[in-house]
Amino acid sequence: MNNLMERYRLEALVHSRRFEAMQHYLVLYGERLNGKPNLYERYNNGQTSPSSEDGMACMEALMSVEHVEKEISMLLSRIDAMSKIVVK
Repeated sequence: MNNLMERYRLEALVHSRRFEAMQHYLVLYGERLNGKPNLYERYNNGQTSPSSEDGMACMEALMSVEHVEKEISMLLSRIDAMSKIVVK
């Protein structure tokens, strides 16, 4: 029973982290939904200075996405490992 509750807790945490990643992706790429160049494109094309407010926001979002994706991967590995445990 404790393993099942832990699995549910980890799955909820994965969902929460995916939502967090989605928010960062929207900061980076959301303007594309309106047909405009997005923040990442402007930064990558040199249209936004790294030291500008937009440049700092871009770098922060990129680093946050990387961190959250690594955390999701770790959580999924834990869930996978839990499912391989055989209770005797």
